[in-house]
Amino acid sequence: MKTQKIPFSIDKMKDAVRYETRDGREVIQVKDFDCCDGITVAAVIGGELEQFHDNGRYISDKENARDLLVIIEKPIEYPCLCWVSGDNETPRKDDGSFVQLMQSANVSYSGIVTWDYSTPLTDEELAELGLMRVEKCAN
Repeated sequence: MKTQKIPFSIDKMKDAVRYETRDGREVIQVKDFDCCDGITVAAVIGGELEQFHDNGRYISDKENARDLLVIIEKPIEYPCLCWVSGDNETPRKDDGSFVQLMQSANVSYSGIVTWDYSTPLTDEELAELGLMRVEKCAN
């Protein structure tokens, strides 16, 4: 499984692994209140109680560093580009690992080479290589 940041919505709260703000701060104790229109979500950020609109926005009509994001887990879709290693449990570019197109967690796309460990490239790492992730569409 990999994690993905998505804009906050009350419907996605059930899928949340955790929450954070747009600027990366940890958010705990998120609660939706059904009592009124407008500001209906409360959360604790850095020990302080903050209030949000039901769309997770701190200010309703524009993006703000305090806006809430939902972190969800998403299965890894193969084939994908991965950092691979025979001896490092969490291969990354800074530890001498290299990139391989993988058909599953341990088997290269060619099916000939197997690896003990693989870690899918992040969106940021793909962008550094001039690539981007493409989601499969249902036909």
